[in-house]
Amino acid sequence: MTGSGNKTFWTDDTIAGAILGCVGGLFLQSKLDVLTARLNNPVLATSLKLWPLLFIVAGLVLLLGRSSGRNSPRQTTFGQLGGGK
Repeated sequence: MTGSGNKTFWTDDTIAGAILGCVGGLFLQSKLDVLTARLNNPVLATSLKLWPLLFIVAGLVLLLGRSSGRNSPRQTTFGQLGGGK
């Protein structure tokens, strides 16, 4: 399973994940709209409208956290082997 064959599977999985995420987000938004209509609280209604922004910010934090954490174990392993001198 090496070569360019893996790229097509990865692309298909990414597209399927994006579609599934959008459908799930739309479903969640419709349920939150019903909840805000029942509670009739303007502060809660405003905060529930911003939930996609919270997911985007959380995703960026995870992405940046993983990318910065990815380099540090590699550097420590290289330093332990004695190659950094």
